[in-house]
Amino acid sequence: MTHIKLDLSKLVILAAVAANGCSQGKEVIGDQPSTQTKTGLAAYAANWDGYIEAYNFADGTDRVRITVNEAGTGTLRFGEADLLPTPTDPNAKFPADFPMCQWGCYVVSALPDVWDGFQFSLNGVRVETERLRATAANKEVFAKWCSLQTSHRDYYSGGYSCATCTSNFGGDDSTIKDTCSVASPCPAYAADAGSVNFVPTLCEDQLLCVGSSGTVIAEVDQTCFCDANGCSIGTPAQNITLDGALSEDQQTFTGTLALPKGSGTTTTNYTIVLKRQ
Repeated sequence: MTHIKLDLSKLVILAAVAANGCSQGKEVIGDQPSTQTKTGLAAYAANWDGYIEAYNFADGTDRVRITVNEAGTGTLRFGEADLLPTPTDPNAKFPADFPMCQWGCYVVSALPDVWDGFQFSLNGVRVETERLRATAANKEVFAKWCSLQTSHRDYYSGGYSCATCTSNFGGDDSTIKDTCSVASPCPAYAADAGSVNFVPTLCEDQLLCVGSSGTVIAEVDQTCFCDANGCSIGTPAQNITLDGALSEDQQTFTGTLALPKGSGTTTTNYTIVLKRQ
């Protein structure tokens, strides 16, 4: 009978190598899906960066960035433009590329659907049926500018406005300009238009503080609202809507972004694809 002598020390080494190899092989399979359930905000809490399909923002790019945290707050940013500076001058145009006036300030060049270079606040952030949902207000970009405005008594309605005059006079000469002509003092022209002095005022002041009923190019809804204590954007319409879901590995967020058209509230749906950063 042949006897085989086993070297137990070598068996121990082989067993250790085999075990280590199995362990390493298991890790090579790939990143496992997050253990966070898709029904909670924790699974979505991250910085997300990607693109919107078949659409370009004013800066010519299609980039979309979203941040979400477990507390239910977040931000939304469009394009690659630098963030806008905080407005400090109530008499200066904001943003600097705000469209210029045409036809006596009653209409303007088409406003962008959404503003680049601004970090919008996500509101109502929640998860429903494994889908993240939230909204934002396009007019939030004007919140600080409106708060800088001076509240004037509206001599016709008895209320308040940040416009130097709630009605404006401008030459109907089809020229594009950055100022409108308004009656000064405001109440004078109602009694005797012939005795009114006309002074220039910021086009944006009239459009955001009063609004425009023009329909030739774009209608601008009133954006700044005032009372005896000051001005603000009030409670703007939540006209940007986000609705999307995670991939199985929770590394990709795909969904729909509904954007308003110009200054209105009618929206168009676009597909977005974002990657976890």
